[in-house]
Amino acid sequence: MSYNTPGLKVTIDPNGSAPIFTFADGYSPSDASAVSQWQIQYRPSQSANSEDQYKLDFEYRAELPFLKAVKFGGRMTDATTSGYGYGGFIVDAGANLGSVLDNTVIYANSVNSTALVSNGATADQTEAVYGNPYETNFWNTTETWSRGFSNQIFADAMTPLPSSFYYGGGGLPTDWLYPTFNGVAQYLDTSHFNLDNLYTTTGSDGKPYDQIPYNIQEKTDAQYVRFDYAFPAFGYEVDGNFGVRRVHTETTATGQNTRSETSRRQWHGSDRYCVQHTDLDDQGLYGLVAEL
Repeated sequence: MSYNTPGLKVTIDPNGSAPIFTFADGYSPSDASAVSQWQIQYRPSQSANSEDQYKLDFEYRAELPFLKAVKFGGRMTDATTSGYGYGGFIVDAGANLGSVLDNTVIYANSVNSTALVSNGATADQTEAVYGNPYETNFWNTTETWSRGFSNQIFADAMTPLPSSFYYGGGGLPTDWLYPTFNGVAQYLDTSHFNLDNLYTTTGSDGKPYDQIPYNIQEKTDAQYVRFDYAFPAFGYEVDGNFGVRRVHTETTATGQNTRSETSRRQWHGSDRYCVQHTDLDDQGLYGLVAEL
């Protein structure tokens, strides 16, 4: 929701750090007459995680005068995070870069459904109007509500903030109101509030297209060898170990890269990308203990 709040004053509570809001009469969050816009948003996404782990360790007990044991082994991991975001990108900017009318696009799943409140509107509610079919936000809709219709929704859909809303517990006025989703959504366009286009969709040219997923894969492998020793020296029992450990990490990421170009107009395009990064770390291992 958006409010008109002329004359709003914000101060800090002298006995704490919480802000204090002082509204002009008729323009507080509990006043229907202050509402200028209603909006619901849909932001679908999908993600999945998996990890495989393998580990193998060996120990050879030599029991020699100096060398007591040899330990060696290794491990491997393969972790993947993948999924889909909001989608939507320009497939083809067309032959005329000076115009957006010949763009071929697939539409984003991030959808806003908005109602603007007008004091001069004669009809309670106008038909929802979609965006431009050659832009990725085509499914965003806008309509107009009269002040009387908005006030009716306000009376039916608004409810007081719960006492647990503020993370510190309390501290917010009980007369502040917030809208329930169903109370508002039933009057707005939610025809694209679904997962129908999360993975594949139909472009503005009527052809099927795949949305671009993201995928992050991290592979690691590590090996080690350790020697344990023990011997008497000058009345002490000395024991310890030394060795080496190698760790190799490789990260590969693919997804969507957005770029902006300016000709006689600005346009945004998206490409698939792949980034690979490798780390190699060698570590020395040692330990020493002397006991009397």
